[in-house]
This record gives sequence, structure tokens and C-alpha cells, in this order.
Amino acid sequence: MRGGILRVGGYLVGIGLALGAMPLLTRHLGVGDFGRYITVLSLIAIVGLISDAGLTVVGVREYALRDREGRIRLVRNLVGLRALVALVGTTGATVFAVVVGYSESMVLGTALAGIGLVIGVTQRAYTVPLEAGLRLGLVTAFDLLRQVLTVLAIVTLVAVGGRLVEFLSIPVPVGLVVLAAMAGTMRGRVIVRPSFDREEWRYLTQEALPVAIASTIGSFFYRAAIIMMSLLATAEQTGYFSASFRIIEAIIMVPGLLVAAAFPIAARAAHDDQERLSKTLQRLFDMAVVLGAWTAVGVVLGAGPVIHLVGGHAFDPAEPVLRVQGIALASSYLVAVWAAGLWALREQRALAWANIVGVGTAVGLTAALIPRAGAIGAAVAMTIAEALLATMYAFVLMRRRPHVRPSLRVVPKSLAAATPALALWFTPLPDFVNVLLATAVYYLLLVALRGIPADVMKALRSGWRLPRRAW
Repeated sequence: MRGGILRVGGYLVGIGLALGAMPLLTRHLGVGDFGRYITVLSLIAIVGLISDAGLTVVGVREYALRDREGRIRLVRNLVGLRALVALVGTTGATVFAVVVGYSESMVLGTALAGIGLVIGVTQRAYTVPLEAGLRLGLVTAFDLLRQVLTVLAIVTLVAVGGRLVEFLSIPVPVGLVVLAAMAGTMRGRVIVRPSFDREEWRYLTQEALPVAIASTIGSFFYRAAIIMMSLLATAEQTGYFSASFRIIEAIIMVPGLLVAAAFPIAARAAHDDQERLSKTLQRLFDMAVVLGAWTAVGVVLGAGPVIHLVGGHAFDPAEPVLRVQGIALASSYLVAVWAAGLWALREQRALAWANIVGVGTAVGLTAALIPRAGAIGAAVAMTIAEALLATMYAFVLMRRRPHVRPSLRVVPKSLAAATPALALWFTPLPDFVNVLLATAVYYLLLVALRGIPADVMKALRSGWRLPRRAW
């Protein structure tokens, strides 16, 4: 829990820096070019999901179970395999950009952003030993370094009048610097030379393929919506949805970071201690309910000032889009928890089928609603699909395992606290003030109702020792 809090804290610092640079970027590029910028990044993000191919999940799980020699062999082969898959995926993305008729700057930007992706996935492969060993302070430091360098590059390019292609090339120099920093820091702890062991690659591929299908399809929702917006809607509607998506994309990482901190524990427990697995999932569920409800309330109330900060008045039509997508965040926390349980239990096939149904629903609804409602239609489709995915994950996880069914004691308490917090919508106070008041009301009521799990309170009382222990 301490490590998860540290991870989220570092991530929020990085997001704060990004939010400081984002208004400069949106105003510099304008609605149309900003939509093109997010479209290319979404295309490359899909390649990133494919290049991960479930290897991170499998890598952390295997590292937690192997001996020293097996761990060294695992890391070396993960590096080689992920880099190769990313390179092939980047080539495919560039070809796709040409085939669908993207502009010359978008095609070139796709190729450059893809090169940055290859460098980035190589660096992230070396974090597997750190994540499996719960050394989350170092993981946080490298992630924060990447974010700081990216923001500095954006600010510099805005100052010198950079073009779309130059902004899309930022991941290349940033990735090289972070990779060099990590190689220097980790030398002597992790073998940095990649390996191409055919037997190991075959094993990793066999283990990762079902996970890859599940995780890639499950993360495809929002990126697919961006691509479909670029093909079915106007540049302005794509820009509005892109602004909302950029904010949601930043927030939606938080549940994954929190759950990832506990995943090695869940993976080990699933192997030989079902009682411990049940307790771990119960605590993650309690945390997901509390934080998911608060996040949804905060986004619904604060959509106006956030959109105004990010894009100015030109992006005002994105406010209702963000509010609709904010509702989906409550489901996103539950998706992260149930997915961790299914991955730990090696239920990759069930994950894959659930995700195929969820993505099929999302694509169908998006295709139907975009021509009629534009960005709002895409947001509604994403919200419905996310709720459906959380429901299917829970059903698959618990139908044959009654011991992992969570107690719902925190749900009514969270709803009781969220209702008066959300009622602040009807006050004449500024939206920013309403968000602060809603946060205070929500957590004060939760404390009064004893809705915050005791483990969370104990971890928060650790004070200054929290960062040191997590590091």
C-alpha cells in the first residue's frame, strides 16, 4: 500500500507538470492539429499495447516465482522480445497511416513516435525486477524523469514555434536519456544485454499470448474511439474528444498503478495461498470503491475548469464529454482489480473473451453514436462499455470461486458519502470550489461512517516513513 501510494504520488506530480504544459500545446496547435496529435499518439499507444503483448504481466509473475538464474534469463529475453515486437508494430502503424490517407506530417510523426516507443519499451522491460521486488521508488523515479523531460521538450518547442512533426518526435530523445539513466543506475543489478534465446522466447510467447489478447483488447477502448473519431467525425469533434480523452487517460492510469503495486503479492498468493489472495482482492476492492466514487464525483464537478485550463474557450464543447467519461472512471477502478485477480489466477482465456465482448460493444456503440452525437456519443459508448467490462470480469472471476467474492460493506457507505458531495453541483459556487468542498464532504462522511478500510488508515499514518520504506 505504501508503494502504491508512492507510485500514484509520483505519477500525480508528473501529471501536474503535464497539465502545466498542455494549455501551451493546445493553444499552439489549435483544435485541428491537436486532434491530429492525439490521433497519432493513440495509434502508437495501440502499438505499445501490442508490443507489451502481456509480457509485463507474465514477466512480473515469472520473476516472483523463479530462482536467480531464471530471473536473469527472463529479463534479458524480455528486453529482446519486446524491442523486436515494438519495431514490427511501428512499421505496421506507419503503413496504416499511409493507407488510410493521413497527411504527410502525420505519417512522418507516426514513424518518429514509433521509434520513441521502441526505445521506451526497451527501458520499461528493465523495470520488471524492480516491480516484482516491490522497489517502487526507483520505478517512480524513472517514470517521473520521463515526464519531466517530455514537458520540458513541449515547452521548448512551443517557445521556438515547433510544428506537429517535431512534437511527435519528442519520445525519441526523451527515451534515450531515460534508457541511459536506467542503464547506469541498474548496472550490476540487472543484466542489461538483451538475449535471443529461442526456447525462452517460445515459452514467454505461449504464456503471454492469452494475456496479450486480454490486455491488448481490454486497453483498446479509448484508442479505438480516437481512431474512429478521426475517420467518422469532423476535425473539431475529434479535437473535443481528444481533449477530454487526454484528461481521462491521465486519470485512468491511477487504478492500474495502485493495483500493480499489489500484483506480485496476488500472483504469489494465487500460486499457493488462496486465503491470502481473497484478503488481497478484498482490500483492493474496498480501495477501488472508495477512490472510484470520489474520482467520478471530482471529474463531473470539475470538468469545466479543467477543460478551460487545458484548452481555453475554444474547447468549451468538450466539458460535457469529460463529464460523461468521468462517470466511467468508477468502473475503471473495478476493472483494474478484477483483471489483477484473473491474471494472477492465469485466467487469460476468460479475460480475452470478456474483452472481446466489451470491445465489440464499444466499437458498435461508437460507430452508431458518433455520426449522430459526435464526441458526446463516443463518450457515452465508452462509459457503457467500461461498466459492461467490469461486470463481466467480476462474473468470470467469482462464478467458480466463492472465496474471492468481496464483502460489499463499503459500497453503501461510499454511495452515502458521494450523494451529498455530488449535490454541490446545484450550488452557485465556482466549480473549483465545489470540487474541494465535495472532497472534504466525501471523506469526512466516510470517516464518520467508518467506510475507509483500516489498512488504508494505518498506511497513511506512517507519515515521513512512507516514502523511505516504499523506496
